[in-house]
Amino acid sequence: MTHVLTPAENLHAAELRSARAREQLHLTVAELQARLDPRARAHRVAREAQVAGRTAVAVAKDKPGILAGVAAAGFVFLARHRIARLFARPRKDNSPATAGLNPVMRTDP
Repeated sequence: MTHVLTPAENLHAAELRSARAREQLHLTVAELQARLDPRARAHRVAREAQVAGRTAVAVAKDKPGILAGVAAAGFVFLARHRIARLFARPRKDNSPATAGLNPVMRTDP
């Protein structure tokens, strides 16, 4: 058997649901404000950076060869254009002053 709510009981139940929903909304807003607070975010990022830095230093101390390899790869990547120029063949001079002249004079036997 189901109990039929009187209008007063129905109103009271609706007010309770509304109060619970309002409280949940206030908790959600407070949580979002705390999470999005610029000062709190800056502190969180600083802590994470400190942990990452300590981890990187520990890895560098434990495995210096890997650090040297990464540094060398970074250097090669940054200097790749200059390194390529060292091994590039000289370009042919197509200026009008030297047009038709062969820079290497070869005689066929």
